Amino acid sequence: MEDEKISDALGYMDEKFVEEAGDFLGKEVGTKSKKRSWFIAGAGVCVALMAGILLLPRILEKETNQVNIGGINRIYKNKVITTMELARIWPWEYQTVTEQFGTLIMDDKGYRIRGMGISESYLGEELGGFQAKGYDHYTEKEYTREFQVREIRGIASDKMVAVNMEGAYYVFAADEYAPPATLGELLESYNLENTLPLQGFEHYEGHDSKGYFQVEADEEIWKILTECKEAEFLEDDTWNRSEREYLSFTATSESLGVYKRVAYITADGYFATNVFDYSYKYYIGEEAAGRIMEYALEHCVEAKMEQYTNVLVGTIMEIKDDFVIIDDGILCKNTEDGMQFRISMKDMKVKRFVEVEKAKVGDTVSVQFRGNIDVNSGNLIKQLYDITEARIQGDEVWVEE
Repeated sequence: MEDEKISDALGYMDEKFVEEAGDFLGKEVGTKSKKRSWFIAGAGVCVALMAGILLLPRILEKETNQVNIGGINRIYKNKVITTMELARIWPWEYQTVTEQFGTLIMDDKGYRIRGMGISESYLGEELGGFQAKGYDHYTEKEYTREFQVREIRGIASDKMVAVNMEGAYYVFAADEYAPPATLGELLESYNLENTLPLQGFEHYEGHDSKGYFQVEADEEIWKILTECKEAEFLEDDTWNRSEREYLSFTATSESLGVYKRVAYITADGYFATNVFDYSYKYYIGEEAAGRIMEYALEHCVEAKMEQYTNVLVGTIMEIKDDFVIIDDGILCKNTEDGMQFRISMKDMKVKRFVEVEKAKVGDTVSVQFRGNIDVNSGNLIKQLYDITEARIQGDEVWVEE
């Protein structure tokens, strides 16, 4: 078995790539048989999910540009970062516990990890210990392990639960296609009014964006939606939003285990979302949708859209037992203006990049992460999302994942 193997049974995949793939195709992702935001690949086949993602701004009139990297402003030469996202599975011993055990069995029902952590303040009653399953694609061996499970406050336990995995809790969702018959059932099952903020949104007219905005409070939006409890679920695989006017709300929720997915309100009366891994659509009517859009557009301020993750591109300067040191001078007009950043070798993503990918001093790398850099700990990057090799060609940085 090779040191690297592409998954033949992928787990959760970031909705950003699914959503952008749908936009690229000019239609909603999936039909009834493939509404799920996961992709299946044959063993040994590299699957390119998304290419051409712009992660750093490029202003042609200027030689350099100010970029905010995790709360730190840097002056970089203008570069476009182009990524190619590939699906792969790491050797079992180099997987995180969340990668190893992605399926939970509770009361004869399957749940699948959503990939997002959840704070204990959002948790409810303890439900007991239950088995999670994992599969090593290299040795073709199955594993089971017991984890403690708790309710998530306000959310029905037959929909979602929180699992304690080595001291941190992660959201698991029922592994099934069972859309609530009405919008009211959806709101009640997931306590959406309290678990899903609807504040940041982009206004579209067809394919044309009119800007990104922020509503100070979303109580009125949820008030209108709760008036539409009888709205029925629509099983319509031909539905798309490309020719509609609509608001695309950024949907991030710790309770629901989702990060920057989307919820749509269309001018012709639809509420649609990919928050639940499938495409859920309800017809709330033009009058209700119009009230929501009118309220949002009248009570908002223009805002700057945040990129999906922070991206640091630089050169590996040192590989120590505890940290990897990266210098971003390669993107500066003068390389001596580079700043150094640290990533911890305790993070399995870093450890396997060094030991399996054979990273070495002098390599150019791309580090994707969430949250701000801890400047008080020597520019430490904590919420690592991914680290991979990169190469610079002209005005572009190519990230081959």
